[in-house]
Amino acid sequence: MVKKRKKKNAITLLALVITIVIMLLLAGIAIQMTMGENGLIAKSVQAQKEQAKVELYDTAKLSYATLNAKALENGQPSPQVELALATTEFTNKYNIVGDDVTDKKGTIIDTKENVLKAIMGEIPGSTTTGGSVTPSTTPVPSTPAESWPKTVAGVTIPEEEKNDMIIKIKVIDAKAKIYFSTFDGKIIDYGTGNHTERADGVEFYNGEHIIKISKFERLSLEDKKEGDYEVEILQWGKITGNPLNDFEIHNVSKVYEPELDKVPVMYRNAKFTEIPEWLFSKKVTSEDMSKFHNCPGLTSIPEGLFKNNVNAKYFTDAFYGCTGLTSIPEGLFNNNVKAESFWSAFNGCTGLTSIPEGLFKNNVNAVNFTDTFRGCPGLTSIPEGLFNNNVNAKNFTSTFYGCTGLTSIPEGLFNNNVNVKYFTYTFYGCTGLTSIPGGLFKNNANATGFDYTFESCTGLTSIPEELFNNNVKAERFWGAFNGCTGLTSIPEGLFDNNVNATGLGNAFKGCTGLTSIPERIIEFGKKVKEKGGIVSSMFYGCTSASNYNSIPNYLK
Repeated sequence: MVKKRKKKNAITLLALVITIVIMLLLAGIAIQMTMGENGLIAKSVQAQKEQAKVELYDTAKLSYATLNAKALENGQPSPQVELALATTEFTNKYNIVGDDVTDKKGTIIDTKENVLKAIMGEIPGSTTTGGSVTPSTTPVPSTPAESWPKTVAGVTIPEEEKNDMIIKIKVIDAKAKIYFSTFDGKIIDYGTGNHTERADGVEFYNGEHIIKISKFERLSLEDKKEGDYEVEILQWGKITGNPLNDFEIHNVSKVYEPELDKVPVMYRNAKFTEIPEWLFSKKVTSEDMSKFHNCPGLTSIPEGLFKNNVNAKYFTDAFYGCTGLTSIPEGLFNNNVKAESFWSAFNGCTGLTSIPEGLFKNNVNAVNFTDTFRGCPGLTSIPEGLFNNNVNAKNFTSTFYGCTGLTSIPEGLFNNNVNVKYFTYTFYGCTGLTSIPGGLFKNNANATGFDYTFESCTGLTSIPEELFNNNVKAERFWGAFNGCTGLTSIPEGLFDNNVNATGLGNAFKGCTGLTSIPERIIEFGKKVKEKGGIVSSMFYGCTSASNYNSIPNYLK
């Protein structure tokens, strides 16, 4: 009986073990089906990723279709494919992070290259949404292939003229004289059957004229105010052989295709009111950027204008004299990390009323801010963090020259610019300033030049004694406060630490409000002269000072 019971228990135990093993196997299979590499969860996640890609591709293709439709409507060529990633409908949903495209939570969906391929129909299941695109092994940036002959602004251009520059001139007056020069004696076809290798003034009568210029390297198309006319750029053509090629074209009213790479253009007195955001899209290797010179009709700048110009170094005169501009987009220079110079970038933009604080935040290699906002009287303030990231900046000459609307300077404006050498003319003629923050130059230990820094700041009534305390290397203070008629006194210890000073000429010339001249300042002038420095006319015209007659004649 006992044996039978034991045998029965053994059988029961074995059955239990087998059942457990089977259950474990089934559980493992279930887990594998759910959690494994090909499990339900993985497949669900993968499906979500694929769906996200589909939505990404659809959005990108729709963006490009919209751009292409607008271009066709305006008689322009199909835009570059990459511009689809800069539209509002695309950027509202996605971000470009390096070479990847992410959603707004930062999740990577696909590569930028694949998205561009999808737009072009190079990824299986994708079809291009507008414009014929030529596949390439390097699709970024990509340009839709042109078909010949092509028609631009009602003008048919045959394939044999694809390397010619073709422009349309619209003479508004009864006639106009236009001055052409290609500098290298190439061929100009004036559309009248006449060809020349060089020209001076050419007369055109009221109406439209198609001009073709071939085999050229440089071009000037100048208006000497002998009749009103407009210029439309239908095709830029092709330039080779001259690394210094550039264009200067007056009275441009419309451009139908992106500029050539490595060919800076000066648009002088342009008649357009807006700049196409794609205008510089081909300038991917250009270092010297094009300029808008005295274009009063411009009222705004597209934020993505320079986004493809990752090798750009020089933004000299970028918007010189564009008096109609009232604002600058904060992200204008975001992609221009190699930028070195913003010389006169917004010089004479009298309509500007503000500067975005992050305008130069990515321009860590910038060294030159000469004349950047010179002659912008509409500016009433400067954001304190404007130059925070420009640690390599060396030159702030005339940066805010003539900004008469400024009423104050933020104390930390130059805090991070430890390599600056020149503050020459920086705030010249800022008549609205009433004071200078004492710590304005406290971190600029390498500065050597303070010539004319506050000249003609007639609203200043005082100077902080510690202003130049940390500028031990400073050598020149020529005309630093020349013409500051509102000053009534000079702090005794203003130059106590400036032991390397060699130039004080005209430093306080014309400060007619001074009531006295401190003895330590007079002694400092004497020491500089004894060391061979120049102090002539240091206090010229300061006749209201009670001790003016007693100071050495060479200081008068």
